[in-house]
Amino acid sequence: MKSSTPESYLKETFEESLEIKRAFYAENAAALIEGARAIAEAFNEGKKLLIMGNGGSAADAQHMAAEMV
Repeated sequence: MKSSTPESYLKETFEESLEIKRAFYAENAAALIEGARAIAEAFNEGKKLLIMGNGGSAADAQHMAAEMV
């Protein structure tokens, strides 16, 4: 469906984004929680987490590492 106005385009893309996020959450929430617990457990055991990426993913990795500090 083509948007006829900037307002309708904004609303459609916003709704589509919400739909994608809800589907991702429904499919992956348990795995994300399990991963977060595994990271926390590793930190509690004195282990480290290596985060890496290339290009834009490197920026994401740096941001995540900074959040962990």
